[in-house]
Order: sequence, then structure tokens, then C-alpha cells
Amino acid sequence: IENRPVFSVALSSGAKFVAIGSATAGDGGSVTAYHFDIASPSQAVPVEPTASPTSKKVPSPTRPVSSPTKAAPTREAPRPTVPVSSPTTPKPSKAPVSPMPSPSPTTGRPTKSPVTAKPTRPKPTPKPTRAPTTNAPTPRPTPKPTLMAWNQIGETIFGENSGEYIGTSSSLSTRGDTLALGGTWDGYGVGIVRIFTRVGSEWEQLGQTLERSSPGDHFGASVKLSNDGRTLVVGSDLDRDIGSIQVYQYSDVSSQWIQRGDSLEGRSRGDQAGWSVSMSAGADVIAFGAPGSSTGYTRVYGWSGNRWVQRGKDIENGDRSGHSINLNGDGNTLAIGAIDGSYVKVYQFNGSNWRERGQPIKGGESTFFGASVSLSRSGDILAVGAPYDTRVRSGSAAGLARVYVWDSGRWVQQGQDLYGAGSFHYFGQNVALSSSGQVLAVGSPGPRWGDVPSSVLVFDWDGSARSWILRGNQVSSGDSSSYGTSTELPSFSMSMSLNGNTVVVASPLNGEKGRASGQVKVFQWPE
Repeated sequence: IENRPVFSVALSSGAKFVAIGSATAGDGGSVTAYHFDIASPSQAVPVEPTASPTSKKVPSPTRPVSSPTKAAPTREAPRPTVPVSSPTTPKPSKAPVSPMPSPSPTTGRPTKSPVTAKPTRPKPTPKPTRAPTTNAPTPRPTPKPTLMAWNQIGETIFGENSGEYIGTSSSLSTRGDTLALGGTWDGYGVGIVRIFTRVGSEWEQLGQTLERSSPGDHFGASVKLSNDGRTLVVGSDLDRDIGSIQVYQYSDVSSQWIQRGDSLEGRSRGDQAGWSVSMSAGADVIAFGAPGSSTGYTRVYGWSGNRWVQRGKDIENGDRSGHSINLNGDGNTLAIGAIDGSYVKVYQFNGSNWRERGQPIKGGESTFFGASVSLSRSGDILAVGAPYDTRVRSGSAAGLARVYVWDSGRWVQQGQDLYGAGSFHYFGQNVALSSSGQVLAVGSPGPRWGDVPSSVLVFDWDGSARSWILRGNQVSSGDSSSYGTSTELPSFSMSMSLNGNTVVVASPLNGEKGRASGQVKVFQWPE
């Protein structure tokens, strides 16, 4: 379509019709429509108007055009070089504009196995395992991995004279800040008791030294402090060949220990009343064992007004019953060990007498099962020691400790047996439970010869693993109890505070002030 100045162009939506307006100077201009003829693709065919054109001329542009070449280039539509039958824009693609997803992660080919090491055999447990086990029975549980350790508090406490035997017996208050020590052979067997209190990091004597006047009384054969450390029970198992018990209370006014009530005695000669003693948490109930009698018995007293009154009848079992005893916190539950029969019985006070609670707990024959007993504050957990047990090595007296829990009317073992590390260690000669029953200390005097020191091991109860786990390092006296005879237990004592964080290790046959002056060390677990 040529030879006419173009004023405007309009294209139909289907690109098959075009309208062109033209104008020249002095001419009213005109509009011509064309359509695309498929038969003559190179020709544009004019379209005849369907109605008469208007008679009114189109007015000339208001701005004269000097020449066609001056028209704005943006007004001129490009001529199609190739006939099209569709819009000039490309057809929408069926695929997304963004690239197709990659067949594999963009981070790289997935690994065929975890980036960590190959799975162990057997399949790893979801939680970290605890200590690996060895073939049963183990000498003692593997300790927990820890950077903490038992640390000695203050200087070592030594006896003041040769033959004093300080540390024959020992007892700690609940918090471990008051300590009572018995020395049975001071002054030809008269015996003494010293009480110490912790001041800063040192031990200072509290009040006067307690002693008796008659040689051979064996005063201090057993001691027991109340929870607050202000009341003390002392046993003299050879006093007049019968045995006696004294109770003392500390006076802040006089800074002295004052006897509370009258002395208590056994029934007859040879009873050894006071060989063992115990006291309730509130110091209002006390008990003593008399294992030397042919019957072997235990007696309990309660404080009433200004005197001690017996609670119930004597508990008689024979078999050197009363060698070890222990009251629970309120004084209504009592455990008694009988070493000749290697058994332990537990009793409950019903308000007028003592009734056996559950079945007798028996150990191996001739193992001295019951040489030591300890109850939790509630009286529902019981620890027992058997220092002559031979299960680890026949005839070795390596020793054993075991814990029981009261369950559905019976005493049921809780956790595994705990054994001594070697021959003649007498593990279990002393046992002590914390108030909660979740911490256990076991004493091991060691052989009567050689260089194996007396020691204490402390265990924590792990409820999820149902086992006793060794806590930290071995607590040692640093010296062996090498002096003794084949007919007696090695001389040694041990005690633990009721919170389970302080332990005493005593070696009465050692010391700096001559033979058997005695030495005592106190250790504490970091809080």
C-alpha cells in the first residue's frame, strides 16, 4: 500500500484487517480498509464500506505537516514481511518458565551410607551406654567417668598416746561437721572418746575428753552421734564384764559434755552390752546390742521425762545377735545382725513391743553376713556386710556388701552384689547408707599383712540402670592395718554422714605417737 502519506494505521485483533488513514495538504483525508487475501498473499484487497461514507470531510490536522518524512517514526507500523495467522507474540509454552526440576538434589549425589562411621555391631543403642560389664561377678563396679574426687578435710587426726587405739569407733553428724572417735585401750583399756568440730578446714576438739575410771572397761567400743551432733551414745562392752551404755549431751553454757540420764547395763556377765549402739535422728530413742550372751540380744530405750525407759522386751535370737544394730530415723524400725548364723532380722515397734518385719535375710554360711547393717531414714532400705564372704575366690575372705528394699511385704535385693577387690580385704566389715538410701559406703580393712591400706568405697544408686555405681576414687587411710591376730577382725572403723558427702576412715592400729596410737582421716565429696 503505497503512494499516500500515512496519517494513522489500525490493525484488527486477528491481524487480517488493517485500516489506513491518509492526508495531504488541502485534502480532507480519507480512510481505507484492507483485508488479507489468502489467495493473493502479496496483495492487499480494499474492503468496500458497508455503509455510505460520511459526506463531512475530515478536518485537516491542526499542526500542518511540512513533509511526510517529518512524521514521528513511532507512528509508523512496520510492514509485515511474512504473512502471519497468529499474534506476533509467541504461543505460551506448556512447560513452566523456570527450568525443570533436577532429577537429584542440587547438593550432589546422595551418599549410600551416613557420613559418620559405619554402624557398629550390634546396632548402637539410642542412648549412650554406661560402664561396660565384664564377666560376672565383677570385683567392683567400674567407676563413673568423672573429674571429681574425694578430698581430705583438714589434717590427719592422731591419737595422743601409744596404745590409745583412737578410731576404734567413729560417728559423723548429718552434715559431717561433727565427729566422735572412740579409743578403747587408752590407759590399760579404760578407753576414751573425743569429739571434734570442723572450723573452716580444720578439726578442733569440742568439749572435754570423755573417759571412765576403771581399767578394762573398753569405753568407746561403740559411739553414735545424733543428727545435729549434740547428743552422743557411748558403749563400754567390758564394763564389769557385763557392759554398759552412757548418753551425753553437749552444753553450750559450760562447753562440756553432760551425761543424760543414768548409765544403762546388760543383764549378766559376758553379755558385752554396748558392743554396738544406735540412736534415732531426734536422740529420743537409743538401742544397744549384747552379742556376748549365749542368747545374744538387743535392747531399746526411749527418753521419757528425765530418764530412759525400756521400749518392749529384749529381742533375743542367739547366734551372737546384736553384733551390729541400726535404728531408722524415727526409732521405730530396727535391724539386727547375727554373725554366727550369718543372717539379719528387721523389727517394727507397734507401740508396746517389737515384731519381726518380713523374712530373715540370710547370707552364705560362715561369711559373717550381718557383721554390719545400716537402714535408710525411712527404714525401707537396708545394707548388709559380709566380710568373710568367699564368692570371688574360695577361702579368700574378699568380702561382700548387699542392699535390700522393702517391697510388697518382703525384703528384695536391690542392685548387684558388691565384692572386695582381693583376698583378705574383708570388704563389708562396715556399711553405711545415706538418709535417702541412695548412697552406700563400704569399708575394707585390708589384709593383716602387706601394704594394702584400709579403704572405703562409695556407691551411688542408679535407678535407670538398676545398679550401684562407684563414685570417684577409693578413699584410703594411706596405711595398712597390719597388726592383729587370726581370731579377730582387723581393727578398723568407718562412718559416713547422712547426706552421703563426708566419709571417715580410721586406722586405730597405726599412728605417729607410737604403736597403735591410731589415726583418722576425713574426706569430702565436692558439692
